[in-house]
Amino acid sequence: MFGAGNSEFFLIDCDPLSKQYERIFFFSFTSGFTNTPVSYYDNIQTLFLSVTKCYDENAYYFENADDPYFSIDRLKEISINDKYNPNSIYWKLINQPGATGP
Repeated sequence: MFGAGNSEFFLIDCDPLSKQYERIFFFSFTSGFTNTPVSYYDNIQTLFLSVTKCYDENAYYFENADDPYFSIDRLKEISINDKYNPNSIYWKLINQPGATGP
């Protein structure tokens, strides 16, 4: 388990007998998006691949060199993560009309 800030957590299924072994789940106490953990990345490899692709394809980018915060192109982020995490439902849920994620 590791935190994402604002009472949000990522949980990893470490049970080798589980059908969702190595899957990474998102859980938030405060987002209102979901009240149960939802699969976010298929495994640790697709987490790093997805984040790298998001930077490579400018889904994650810095507005300028003096700004320490990065910006997100949500449509690109969703498309990239859905492509590389086909077994994770978060990216399918967030892509529905009216959905609001973290």
